[in-house]
Amino acid sequence: MEIMPDEKDYRSLYEQERVRYLQSQINTHFLYTTLESMRGMYAAHQDLGFRNALTRLAKLYRYCAQPGIWVSLEDEVQTTQSYHELISSIMRTSVALDFEIPDALLSRRVPRMMIQPMVENALLHGFMHSSFSDGSIGVSAWADGEILEIMIENDGEGIAAETIVALNDAPAQDGAGVGFANLRERIRLLYPQQGMIEISSDGIRGAAVRIRL
Repeated sequence: MEIMPDEKDYRSLYEQERVRYLQSQINTHFLYTTLESMRGMYAAHQDLGFRNALTRLAKLYRYCAQPGIWVSLEDEVQTTQSYHELISSIMRTSVALDFEIPDALLSRRVPRMMIQPMVENALLHGFMHSSFSDGSIGVSAWADGEILEIMIENDGEGIAAETIVALNDAPAQDGAGVGFANLRERIRLLYPQQGMIEISSDGIRGAAVRIRL
């Protein structure tokens, strides 16, 4: 006799598939926005730089497209560093990226493509599409037992209060805020009890994204 999964099993399978779908969505968004930047680089006839950027992009996308929901925090840090190097070479940005993460936390398991989308948002909206041409982005992490907290902060342009409300309510779909909405939904599915992501800003300068896993 065939054994049918119970309701809890179905929900678990649904949530895993939903997370994988959201993960593939953020991969597509990442590829699109980076290729758009590279298109401008090619148009400016930066041939050697374009070739090097294409190689970096291939390595990054290979990481994005790998199966599996979980990676080490160290993998996320290295991937985000590679992304920052790629964008810096394309856009000639002087925005620094600094990490303050204890070595003891680097082996912790986290969702794939978690830090990079938040750093991308900080670069694009805090600096490249604003009046602030330089500054810094900081990524820090700390733990309290099972709880891991990660903070992504920047000193670029602030976020208006109404925009923060809209981002908190936006669905996880293509378009503005896709990175934040996508990650918020994945955290909700993977950490239904204590998972959390929130944005804070004074609306003038600087913004922070706090993640609890």
